[in-house]
Amino acid sequence: MKAHARRHAPVARSLGSQLTTSLLFTLALFAAAVPATAFELATNGDFEDELADGWQVSHQGESSFCVRGRQLEEDADYEVVLYKGAGDGYARLSQRIALPSLEATFSIRAQLEASRTGAGPWAAAAVLLFYRDQLGNLLATTCIARHTAQCPWSNTPEMHLISVPDEAWHTYAFTLREALAYFTTLDLSRVAYLEVCIATEVGYNC
Repeated sequence: MKAHARRHAPVARSLGSQLTTSLLFTLALFAAAVPATAFELATNGDFEDELADGWQVSHQGESSFCVRGRQLEEDADYEVVLYKGAGDGYARLSQRIALPSLEATFSIRAQLEASRTGAGPWAAAAVLLFYRDQLGNLLATTCIARHTAQCPWSNTPEMHLISVPDEAWHTYAFTLREALAYFTTLDLSRVAYLEVCIATEVGYNC
């Protein structure tokens, strides 16, 4: 079982005998400064600098790594590959961003893959948006994911799961206020930070 993810395209892919997960994407998060003007909120969102600038890489389990390079896709830009091999665990790339406004626009073009060809654990490739308060407490989560049937993720009052129906490229773009409309009991005035997390997961530890 393997999984990996890439970003510029960031990607995540798993190429194992039992399951695979894969994610390719481009990401942008913009806030309007004045009419017809926008500035990007994410630090090093295009990966032109080393990942230590803005991003945190984390792993759990064996055979997981994160690689930044220029020849991971057929273009001259930098991409990142997150990889998780056999065994339970994950590979993640994340960044916490202070939000000046919920009118900020999140945009991502992604191709996600997840499959299982025999008995074994579940797999998922996902883009997760964690909404946090001033103290960093988790308030709610938006999850765009391609996952196998055994994945335990589901819609709850605190989590909005957007399951990707196929492995084609799709563009997801919305203001954070639009995404937060799902959470009908959430006091939006409490949302102070957005944590963007690109992840590949294998096993039972969500």
